[in-house]
Amino acid sequence: MTHEVINIIYAILALLCALIMTLKSKTDHKIITFLISFWILGESVVSLDMFAIKLPALGGDLQLKRVVILSLTGYLVFIALVKFRTSQKNEKMPYEKFLFAFTLWFLIVIVYHLFDGMLNGKQFVVLFQGILSLFVPYLVLKKYADDDMIRIFFKAFLMIGIITSLVAIIQFFIDPQFMRVGHTTIAFAGRLRSQGIFWSEYQHSYVLAFAIALVLVTIQSKRLKIFLISLFLIGIILSFHRMSWIATFLVFIVYVVMEKRTNIWKLILTSGIVLFTLYVLSTQVISIVDEFTQSQIYQSRLSSDTITNRLKFYEMVVNNINKIYLWGAGSTSNSLYYHGMLSTGVVDEKWARGEEGGIHNLYLEILFFYGILLLVLFCLMLFSMLREYLKLFLSYHKIFLFSFLFLSIYCTMNLSNSFSIHNDFTFMLGIMLGCSAAIYGKQLYSGEIIIK
Repeated sequence: MTHEVINIIYAILALLCALIMTLKSKTDHKIITFLISFWILGESVVSLDMFAIKLPALGGDLQLKRVVILSLTGYLVFIALVKFRTSQKNEKMPYEKFLFAFTLWFLIVIVYHLFDGMLNGKQFVVLFQGILSLFVPYLVLKKYADDDMIRIFFKAFLMIGIITSLVAIIQFFIDPQFMRVGHTTIAFAGRLRSQGIFWSEYQHSYVLAFAIALVLVTIQSKRLKIFLISLFLIGIILSFHRMSWIATFLVFIVYVVMEKRTNIWKLILTSGIVLFTLYVLSTQVISIVDEFTQSQIYQSRLSSDTITNRLKFYEMVVNNINKIYLWGAGSTSNSLYYHGMLSTGVVDEKWARGEEGGIHNLYLEILFFYGILLLVLFCLMLFSMLREYLKLFLSYHKIFLFSFLFLSIYCTMNLSNSFSIHNDFTFMLGIMLGCSAAIYGKQLYSGEIIIK
């Protein structure tokens, strides 16, 4: 069976699964539920060129995420016009002023760069779609999400975690090309990093980190919780992506601290004793550390230096602040990016032209391409969101711990990677924020337990 046939079968199964879950639900908004659950289950495969609808007249194509965003936007406009007087008012979240300000200024900046020639029409559409993928699902879900809809989204997210973990295991131990839809990256000794059904190992591993956070907060059965976390951890480990390992470790630390905060000193003392014992045993008794540091996996992957080059990218951004502080450079087509990247001495022409790679830090990427003001608004928005959902967790309900963990992972993963505004993670963020705001505004706390 060819890889194309497998992808087609998977796309059909994802569609049927989303359709069945939606039809069996009691949600009042089945179109929204179906579109988003199908996107969660099938986006990584359905976004392949073989599924895209070509639109030569518009110079682009119609992909699943674009269909979902356009549908949600149309739905939002229709409801606003038809049911404006009868629609219920939702409580405003404290971070919304920063979300709206960030969205508005981003639109102003990209319109400016469209007119100054730094963005062409296609680039502008991609960025415009990117900001809509944060703003629109937030507004739609905050207003119309119900407990059945949110439960389906959560189930779909756990399903995709299970699927991508199983595919990752097959990719590493059996067939490295099985359902591989993106680029390939070496782990060690010629072995490829597993990336499940996603385009890259970091997308795969961060989705699993989000899934672990969801399991920790929402699954009640201890056996099921242990099974899912173990499976997801295997998927993350086989990605050989170190920052996702750190993000996952952060999830466990934050979760334990938040859940066991009444016994935090006992926890710290116990952890310290365990870590010290393991250190003594591994260095003085069994010498595991020495043997491990001589292994191929450690020398070819775990100890490889990727920090030095990134620090040079960051230095390049800082050195050009006086030229980009207001509007930014606009895009990689700006000669400032080209000459700046070449000046680091660690990249080739393709990287300098923006055909691959990047700045590897979303915060500095926003600063470089869109200016200081947008970076400030972005940071204020994320900080306000983190503070609000931490407060809601401490004051109201455990479900908001997932929102806090999701945001913590998102903030962490963008320290060493640039998941740009038009990336799929922005859409995930919009979905999570919209669901979280709906849970708070409508007190939909029944979403706490998914599977008993």
